[in-house]
Amino acid sequence: MIYRPYECGGCGEEQGYGHKQKPCCCFPFCCQPFPGMPGYPPMPPQPPVTAPLSILTAANTAEQTVAEGGTLPFALNTVSYGADIVHTPGTAVFTITTPGVYYVSFHAVVSPPEGTQLSDPVELELTLNGTAVPGAASSQTFTASDEVATLSFNTAITVTTVPATLSISAPGISVTVTDSALTIQRLGAIPRTSTQA
Repeated sequence: MIYRPYECGGCGEEQGYGHKQKPCCCFPFCCQPFPGMPGYPPMPPQPPVTAPLSILTAANTAEQTVAEGGTLPFALNTVSYGADIVHTPGTAVFTITTPGVYYVSFHAVVSPPEGTQLSDPVELELTLNGTAVPGAASSQTFTASDEVATLSFNTAITVTTVPATLSISAPGISVTVTDSALTIQRLGAIPRTSTQA
């Protein structure tokens, strides 16, 4: 057997053949070349390890009025990959089938319905299993009946129990909505150690 004159480190004792061996070596031939060392064929590049893409975007361009306490339906799914997020076009409910951390982004153009008191704010919010998600809401108080505004929010949520449901609701007065879109993306599994309260 031919030994290559590689040195594993200067802290070992002479092991013969004119080269040194690290004290932590667990077998006598550790100083021979291995993949990535000079004299050995280079290792082929390894593809990055990535999780499968899991994302769904739903949209609605037609004008629709959401009653007080009602939920906003979305007519079509424009992007849908993976099986973690399920939505039937034309409905308001999005079902999460896999626990994890999810990113949610929403926007819509809104206006006050006819006969609405302009002093009352219009609001849309994200609900998880029927409960409002803190910080995932947007509101607007109008000063004219023909005024329009864009409501939007972005948030991350943790889903621990499945199936879970997400929807956009109008907790206050009714609201007229056009050009709405909702994107839900699974970011990954819930970390074992979490700082979430």
